[in-house]
Amino acid sequence: MKLEMLSKEEVEERKYEEKAGMINIYACPACRKIVVYVYADSGTTPISITCDGCGGESFSQIAVTRQPSRYWYRPKSLKELEAIVDEAFEAVKDDYENIEEKGAEIKAIILHNFIEHFNSGGLFSKGIA
Repeated sequence: MKLEMLSKEEVEERKYEEKAGMINIYACPACRKIVVYVYADSGTTPISITCDGCGGESFSQIAVTRQPSRYWYRPKSLKELEAIVDEAFEAVKDDYENIEEKGAEIKAIILHNFIEHFNSGGLFSKGIA
């Protein structure tokens, strides 16, 4: 299976509500933790993410009065996307038995899912230094 990333122009031909520069928050109703994001690029983001505070579900809401601590962005190259895959793999590898035998397969699955996410206009997140 050949995996290809769509060009920025191909992705931008699609219509999205979230535009670069917008600010939104993810709020957890269980522990009330709030994480503020800014969109570095236009694209789509998940309606909910795992809460950093309690592991519950945080939901996206538009916010304009808070300073962002994270941002949504679009990787500029396949190499940058592969680096994101490496980070994701490192974060989950301890959850798998026989990681030595299945590591390459798990990384390939993560890469495939991330490219599908990217090609559908999906953005990725990073902390603001």
